[in-house]
Amino acid sequence: MRQHSVFEIQLADKEVVFYGSSAECSGKVLQGTLLVHPTDALKVKSLTLQFTGRVQTQWTSGAGALQRVCSEQVTLIEKRWTFLQPQKKPHHLPPGTHLYDFEVTLPGDLPASVVVDYGLVEYKFKAILERPTFSLNYTDRQLLTIRRALLPSAPALNELIYLSDTWNEQLNYEVYSPNKAFGMGEDMPLNFKLLSLDEGLRVQSVTCLLKEYVTVSAHSEDGSILTKCDGRVQSRASRTITQHAPSLELTLNVPIPPLTREGAHCFMESDLIRIDHKVKILIVLSDHHDRLHRILAKVGVVIMPTPRVEALNALPRYQSYTEPIPRIGLLRASETPATNPNDPNLPSYKSQWCPLPSTPSLSSLPSYGPRLLNSELAR
Repeated sequence: MRQHSVFEIQLADKEVVFYGSSAECSGKVLQGTLLVHPTDALKVKSLTLQFTGRVQTQWTSGAGALQRVCSEQVTLIEKRWTFLQPQKKPHHLPPGTHLYDFEVTLPGDLPASVVVDYGLVEYKFKAILERPTFSLNYTDRQLLTIRRALLPSAPALNELIYLSDTWNEQLNYEVYSPNKAFGMGEDMPLNFKLLSLDEGLRVQSVTCLLKEYVTVSAHSEDGSILTKCDGRVQSRASRTITQHAPSLELTLNVPIPPLTREGAHCFMESDLIRIDHKVKILIVLSDHHDRLHRILAKVGVVIMPTPRVEALNALPRYQSYTEPIPRIGLLRASETPATNPNDPNLPSYKSQWCPLPSTPSLSSLPSYGPRLLNSELAR
């Protein structure tokens, strides 16, 4: 059976995780190899590789004659490698494996990868092996995913959810959760304490919704900023109350969907796209006239790409040292002089002191306080 030629971009890591905010993360170096494995001798005009990161938004606003397209695209990072330069006579690659190594430095302020209805943040490699006229070119593409996780010292990992209020002097209620930041695929426990101050008042049901808000923006021709915000329910938990008592305690576990490319997302922020999450709470009451009343509240939460335990146990970034660190020169094995290690005349090496820069503090992720609303839950 005849084997096929191979042309492939191989990345050391197809997913890169940045820890901390854009101001705290120093970035990472990504390495890879472009593999060319022809089964027969191959004539090549040029061999190139390009890496591009971009954020793009696009949507339509208005209707009829007033309808217009709002769009913007920004290049976040771009790098190009030329492994075989174009020339008059083609290059000749013999059969076998040919490896072309490359590396790219990813700045720590790059936004996380995401695909939403009206935009995306995407990082992509594209390799082209250009062949002579009348021969098909070889191409390969490879996506790189960037995630951003919290440092163990992030304030969001140490915050909790707590709401407390009295409705119409007839019901005291408390909502509590020991955590405010949760990982994709985990459960969010919400504990309720309800105390009726009116004998004729009864709790009918308690419902919690996890909503995801995606805000996209673009610059118009006159320089103003256009925005569009959509909210979508990601999950819900509900309890119908059948036993009526003056006081009630219950727990609702709100499931957080797993991370998907075009479905549920974690918190992210860029110049043109931002994703936030809120939990909306609805308590339905009935009075002695069987009239229904609603208590509606909401609180912001942080959804992370990694499980909470993993975020808490993540290795912190290097801190500034109070003592300088010496730099020691190294020799290759082939350059090491053949000398007696006990020779007192061996030269000594002086340390070069280089203090590390100070560590900026982590900026707090947005937090939302409780707020009672008179609007519908789906708003």
